[in-house]
Amino acid sequence: MEHIKHIIFDLGGVIIELGGTPLPEDLFPLGIRVSVHEWFKLPIAHEFERGHVSSEELAAEFIQHFRLKISPDEFIINFAQWPKRVYPGAIDLLEALKEKFTLSILSNCNEIHWPRMKNDFDILRYFDHAFSSHIVGLTKPDIRIFEYVVKQLDADPDQVLFLDDNAENIQSAQKTGIHAVQVKGIKGVITSLRSLHLYE
Repeated sequence: MEHIKHIIFDLGGVIIELGGTPLPEDLFPLGIRVSVHEWFKLPIAHEFERGHVSSEELAAEFIQHFRLKISPDEFIINFAQWPKRVYPGAIDLLEALKEKFTLSILSNCNEIHWPRMKNDFDILRYFDHAFSSHIVGLTKPDIRIFEYVVKQLDADPDQVLFLDDNAENIQSAQKTGIHAVQVKGIKGVITSLRSLHLYE
């Protein structure tokens, strides 16, 4: 794949390690466990990632829906901790790739977690471009967000590789002509890049 000039990374589950659930289990009533899948069953979770509702609105709806015994501020503080750390080895990989490729982020993110990416994890400085859903106003797997990013990069889709841990996002990206590969964590990224002869 010598024609690849741009590599686009998802963040959560690819560059950033996430906790098991968006909120600690001990915050929920006994016997209730809210998985990531259950979390995103609520439409407001998607609206939040598109930047259409505030952190306070998100907190209020989730507290009411799941009958949580916490304040909106406590909700936000706990939800902010879902991203745990940059995967070990990610920075070294990005620094090596940056010498040969234009690197971008394309993440379904939000106004609570995005500042952590910039400040706590200091990850954005390793990328040439950073596209977050709450700023763009679109979320993956909407095909329009991939078309938007390719246009912003002024690239041919065939020159672009997209790495994400979600199969639905991969399928959507491929419909635009982007080369897209599903990966899990930084080890999965390295394995895929080596198989494509883009990293030694």
